[in-house]
Amino acid sequence: MAFVVAIVEAAAFDRVVNISLCHWNPEILPNFTCGEGVVRQSIALVLNLPFAFVYAVGLFWLLPLNRTFMLFLCGFDVILVLALTYPVLVYLARKRAKHRS
Repeated sequence: MAFVVAIVEAAAFDRVVNISLCHWNPEILPNFTCGEGVVRQSIALVLNLPFAFVYAVGLFWLLPLNRTFMLFLCGFDVILVLALTYPVLVYLARKRAKHRS
């Protein structure tokens, strides 16, 4: 999912920013901010997903950043991957149960 979001962001960066009504912050750790509210925070989470994977995997080994912060990002990535695979596993289990009946 992060790979797909990264491709869309790279291919249509201006449109993504205009449609989502988010702001690009090219500061120390580049990210998108979308404002307050559950919907806007969800949009920001999806748009920042590729950055989180890059920060957690790439920067952990290349730059001497705060180790606690990098472990936090790696933990976030693990939780996110597990959260994304759980619905797929539930779907496959239901499909397998229907197939056995």
